[in-house]
Amino acid sequence: ILREWLPHEGVILGDWLDLASLSFHPKSKPDLQRLSEEYYAGNVALDQVQAATPDTAWTVLEGNHEHRAVKYANELGELDGLLTVAEQLYLAPPANSYHRSQPLLRGIRWVPLGAQPYLAPDSAFFHGLGFESQHFAPMIAAMYVPSKSRGLPTFSGHMHSFNHAPAKGFPGSYSQSCGWLGDESAHVFGYARKRGRPLGWEHGVVLQTITPDGLMSYEVVRIRGGRALFGGTVVTRDAGADGV
Repeated sequence: ILREWLPHEGVILGDWLDLASLSFHPKSKPDLQRLSEEYYAGNVALDQVQAATPDTAWTVLEGNHEHRAVKYANELGELDGLLTVAEQLYLAPPANSYHRSQPLLRGIRWVPLGAQPYLAPDSAFFHGLGFESQHFAPMIAAMYVPSKSRGLPTFSGHMHSFNHAPAKGFPGSYSQSCGWLGDESAHVFGYARKRGRPLGWEHGVVLQTITPDGLMSYEVVRIRGGRALFGGTVVTRDAGADGV
């Protein structure tokens, strides 16, 4: 999708990393996931994204799963400074640690949870609140579109599904949750399946088109079985565009 779309700007809406190794959810065996492996996989995936669209200006939002590193460091203060996600993904230079030379940073903007929503000229981007329900988009619309997003349409992650709700009193403004891109069969989501989820989880992305004078429209693109349809074109996981 990225190679076909070639966006000028891209926003990753949080939970790029699961950080299962730092989760307080029960684990089936010791060391089920190592933190070093998670950071490695997250860097490889970011390499792939940036290679697909070298000219895209990227922004990564901190999600509640990346925030596990902050909470873990707060519990074990002696590890503070060694867990920082933005540093481990080369989004920010080390703050206090020893280094011989400046690392090769990615040139990606990092937006912590406390600094969200990230406000673009035509949209606001926010990871989401700490709950999941069918009322997620209406809650975002009620709580964030008027007060924190300057009335802009707000696009959020977290819910693993597509959900839309208008913002009352702000014509043309709304909240849109944007699906997800994770592997629902992975062991880290076993706790959710035990509670009867994932229900309504959908793979997908949102593609925005914006005119020079700020008129914005967007398309929800669902990904099913490694295939997506947008702009009259089927894009597959391996072959790229094959048309319809």
